[in-house]
Amino acid sequence: MEAKLDSTADAVAASLRDMIINGELEAGERLVERDLADRFGISRIPMREAIQRLEREGLLDIFRN
Repeated sequence: MEAKLDSTADAVAASLRDMIINGELEAGERLVERDLADRFGISRIPMREAIQRLEREGLLDIFRN
């Protein structure tokens, strides 16, 4: 199960990374975890992991509500 979570998070992180690099997501754009999970058709857990990975890479900043 954890391997599937990792592979899903990896795939989503790669997609989000590409969207950021290609300008499909604008600098400073507010991204909501729940909305992104719905957009990608996944649960919030792998989406959260993907977002955290991109934050560690310096591509996203996470702000709590």
